[in-house]
Amino acid sequence: MWKQSPPSAVPIVWLCVLALLFGSGCANSPTRAEDALRLRRANSHYNLGIDHIRNDRVAIGLRELLLAESFDPQSPRIHQAVATTYLIRGKPEEAEQHYLRALDIDPTFHDARLNLSILYSQLDRYEESIIPHLDARGRRHISRPLAGSCE
Repeated sequence: MWKQSPPSAVPIVWLCVLALLFGSGCANSPTRAEDALRLRRANSHYNLGIDHIRNDRVAIGLRELLLAESFDPQSPRIHQAVATTYLIRGKPEEAEQHYLRALDIDPTFHDARLNLSILYSQLDRYEESIIPHLDARGRRHISRPLAGSCE
């Protein structure tokens, strides 16, 4: 009679190792689909917030924008909108923090830089408003006299 050898355990062990390696990485990090859903939610709350603010429902609009920020805290556009809404509500300190956060995320975000400059001017913080304003207009800050100038 012909005897059949038992199945080798090596392929089964390798399958278990591969399952552990690939399964553990996916369990801890969000998938692309989850990221896309999170960004869609942020965008939806952002749009709702802007719509409420345009229709003079500023408190509800701010709440929606803060929800948008919770879904996408790395969006300078959302921080800009939150800051502007805080200005409408008469809270310049909170507005300043969100403008600064927007600029931390994207130092080239000119709208936030210009609005921060305007805020500083309104708060009589003129020295702080000059450089952001010049940067927003694309000018360089000159830290030393030009060569050939009168001494």
